[in-house]
Amino acid sequence: MKRLVVFLAGMLSIKSIRPCSFSAVHLGSCKMYQNDYDKRSSIRQKILAQRAQFSALQREQASQKINGHLVQWPIFQKAEVVHIFLNQSEEPQTVSVIESCWKIKKTVVVPYMVGNNFVLGHSPLTSFNQLQAGKFNIKEPISAMRQSIELEQIDLVIVPGVAFDEKGGRLGYGKGYYDRFLSQIHAFFLGLAFDFQVVDSIPQLPHDIPMDAILTEKGFI
Repeated sequence: MKRLVVFLAGMLSIKSIRPCSFSAVHLGSCKMYQNDYDKRSSIRQKILAQRAQFSALQREQASQKINGHLVQWPIFQKAEVVHIFLNQSEEPQTVSVIESCWKIKKTVVVPYMVGNNFVLGHSPLTSFNQLQAGKFNIKEPISAMRQSIELEQIDLVIVPGVAFDEKGGRLGYGKGYYDRFLSQIHAFFLGLAFDFQVVDSIPQLPHDIPMDAILTEKGFI
């Protein structure tokens, strides 16, 4: 709830200074944030290019190290309900993380896209057989197998991103799916990335939700 209050306060502050909708800020069309938007776009292009050069073997090895760090982390061990993304091909692999959750009887919740409104739905997952290719070819629960879950039940959200900084700043893919989702929930937010995706500083916009920690193959930040 505290995160939601802060989020709404930030948006009200924007409106009191100059008319600028959530979508306008998010897409960089509001002039008062144009410089920050340009910097974010530059970081996004640079990191995505680096990530494309990361080999399949490097991704696999780094992902194994990430999972090794995660399963020994006290916050993960205490979490009963873990929300985690289903990775795209160039992201840290999350299959082993999900399997680790199932092995120790945690509830796994995964996202799926709802319509064309940049909104995420959320469903428990108990088997990879429940998945299908969805929008952007990202795996998501088959419609007939989706179940509802109360967001307040979630203890830990493992969050994807293009880049992060050491202060917890996150740069996503530019659609705002996770900004909208994270503004509605009070849980521990963990950004998951390869080490080269952590940069010195990412300009933050009013709707951005910071991470509580970041995990790479080199450990926690």
